[in-house]
Amino acid sequence: MLIHVRSAKNYYKTPGARELAHRLKIGDKTAISVMASDMSKLIPNGSTLIPIPGRNGVADTSLLLATEISKHTNSVVVDLIKGVQRDSLYILKKKDVEVDEKLFGFELTSQPNFQKIVLIDGVCDTGGTALSAGKLFQHNVMLVTHSSHFEKGIGKLSFSEKIKPSLQAISCSTLSLESWREARRFDQIDEAEKAHSRITSI
Repeated sequence: MLIHVRSAKNYYKTPGARELAHRLKIGDKTAISVMASDMSKLIPNGSTLIPIPGRNGVADTSLLLATEISKHTNSVVVDLIKGVQRDSLYILKKKDVEVDEKLFGFELTSQPNFQKIVLIDGVCDTGGTALSAGKLFQHNVMLVTHSSHFEKGIGKLSFSEKIKPSLQAISCSTLSLESWREARRFDQIDEAEKAHSRITSI
């Protein structure tokens, strides 16, 4: 099972990306507006947006982000995932705590009856949060974030038996046949190429 990742900016290299991520955490309306505008260019037509919960176990800032994105894309937002309260991933890393699906405690509040699922989050770093959320669904899903570690904003997260993140940065020119077919299912190939042409030209 795969999660196909699309991000508008590089967290480590794009000027201002980190600042926007930090401002999102406190619910800054300007940051949410800017990030949603960037991310909306990467959303396939007809998608259902599902925000990923934060460390308090509910989708708060990610729900605000998804709602703002929906204004640009006419996508439907469904707040479907709940989790448990936990420390931030930054603190957990400093404590050398192993990150696995039990840490997040994600579960669905109801069974989804739609196919084109796009998970929404502000940032994708290790991919552990997205993998734990993605495992709840029966088929491959897409993750759209404002920033990530992927060099060109396109990547994939794959599951191992112990849900350890296996991260592989890929570009449109090196997508596998499987990835191309999956992206086509999302009607995303042309949009991804156009969006990333704009991004890489900045």
